[in-house]
Amino acid sequence: MPKSAQYGKFLKTHEAINIFLKSMPDLILIQDRYGVYIDYFTQNNNVLIAPPDAFIGKNMHEFLPHDLVKEITPLFNEVIDKKELRIYEYSLNLDGVTKYFETRMNLYNEDKVLSIVRDISDKVKAEKENNIQTWHF
Repeated sequence: MPKSAQYGKFLKTHEAINIFLKSMPDLILIQDRYGVYIDYFTQNNNVLIAPPDAFIGKNMHEFLPHDLVKEITPLFNEVIDKKELRIYEYSLNLDGVTKYFETRMNLYNEDKVLSIVRDISDKVKAEKENNIQTWHF
């Protein structure tokens, strides 16, 4: 295969990844093996629960609520040790409003954890409403 064909294929792949990232409403967080936030990506800063300077360079133990860290730390460690995806759903009270999130954690570069955080508040609310309607019938 000529070099120009390989180069064009790479550019198309790179372009596809950029388009995917720009289309994604989720938050991507990268932490080192010790839980320190080292990078993030989002197209919409409104999905951040705090400004980046409040969490970049800080350990999740310093940033997240204690109860959440207690629950998520064993999963985080499993990602590092077992090199397997872990999925966790949780809620946070943000400015008096309970928001629900799903986090998918996976190993990245052998010694980091990449997490994709999705706001699932609408889904949880719809499920609760559906359960209430079902209970009334």
